[in-house]
Amino acid sequence: LSKTMMAKQKLEIEKSRREFDAQERTSKLVLISFFFTLLGFAGLVYAYLKSIKNQRLIAEQKYIIENSLVEKDSLLKEIHHRVKNNLQMVSSLLSLQTKNTRSKAAIEALEEGKSRVKAMALIHQKLYQNEDLSVIEMQGYIESLINSVQSVYRKNGHNIAIEVDTEGVELDIDRAIPFGLILNELVSNSFKYAFPVDDGKGKIHIIIKKSESQEGFFEYSDNGIGLPEDSEDLSKSSMGIRLMNRLANQLQTTLNVDSGVSGVRYWFNFK
Repeated sequence: LSKTMMAKQKLEIEKSRREFDAQERTSKLVLISFFFTLLGFAGLVYAYLKSIKNQRLIAEQKYIIENSLVEKDSLLKEIHHRVKNNLQMVSSLLSLQTKNTRSKAAIEALEEGKSRVKAMALIHQKLYQNEDLSVIEMQGYIESLINSVQSVYRKNGHNIAIEVDTEGVELDIDRAIPFGLILNELVSNSFKYAFPVDDGKGKIHIIIKKSESQEGFFEYSDNGIGLPEDSEDLSKSSMGIRLMNRLANQLQTTLNVDSGVSGVRYWFNFK
């Protein structure tokens, strides 16, 4: 009996030890789980705080960048405004010089110079008025340029229909200025020479197009009397034609001319 009792006690002690060991292992697992949970929570808190700090830094940097862009745009607007005013001053000085000049050739040269200065001033005026200071919307610019030229020649009774087809074309200032000066020469020449008889049928057509690959095409045509027979010799001595060829070189292209009894056509491709 005593052996049986001792065996039972031994089994109970062994059972109690196993239960204790199991409880101890469970407690350790709970403690380890709690530790890792606490560590994970601490990591989440750290990541959250770091995220808030990064968001604050990003917000501050964005604010600084936006302020810098606003200041840059304001400065560029001011520069374009001042350049426009300075060019208008040059135009006024040329006008004063014209009044003090008696030579017809000198007056004509001064008027041509004034017209070219106005063409450049108009670009800076458009940039000053634009939201985007990097490009010129050519349709509006060319229409304004034509109005400026027409205001001079309408005094002499010229009445020419002008069609501008450049909708949606935008050019940066480095290309817009050569385009403006070329067009100023062409429109002025049409008014001065293409229509010696104002029969109300005079037409000018201006086209600037750009493809999806940004390849560009320019065409200017009028239905006037065309170029004179000695136009090749004239091109060597005419400042206007030499100027247009140099401006075309700036655009990395060549100005092509087709002339006949039905008028004249200037054209080139550009990038």
